[in-house]
Amino acid sequence: MKKTTLYLITGLLLAGTAKALAESTPATTVPKPVSINSIKAYPFYNFTGKIGTINLIDNPKLSLWNSITGDGSIGGTSNDTMAVVDISGPAMQYAPKKIQITALVQGKTLVQRTFSTSVFDAQGRYYIPLLINDTGCQPLTITAQLVDAKQKISKTIPFACGE
Repeated sequence: MKKTTLYLITGLLLAGTAKALAESTPATTVPKPVSINSIKAYPFYNFTGKIGTINLIDNPKLSLWNSITGDGSIGGTSNDTMAVVDISGPAMQYAPKKIQITALVQGKTLVQRTFSTSVFDAQGRYYIPLLINDTGCQPLTITAQLVDAKQKISKTIPFACGE
């Protein structure tokens, strides 16, 4: 009986010590990989110098007809578009990755820039803006790609003009 009690007490002490060690030893975590979440785009209102709040991408309720003259439903005259690429990565960490953003109209490159990420915020987010000039009459395709990686996202805004 005494041996059984001794074994039981020793077992409980060892289990408690193992649990305390496990709780005090920091777990090794793999940092969250950098990835592209989304592309959003907003009208730049040329008469006021303000950026709109209406996302022009994947918004079928919008009329983008003659947006350069203020027609349509984007709320003003717009000849330029502000693209914003939403990137995720390790929270509160420096994770330098190159992101290339390209804007095309009818196969012609309007702008192509490569950006570097820096320190991600507490939620693991980083946003890259790009102002694209001379938009509003032809479909605009915006592509964001992680350089040296396979991830690429493309979105098209169906701008159109006419009489």
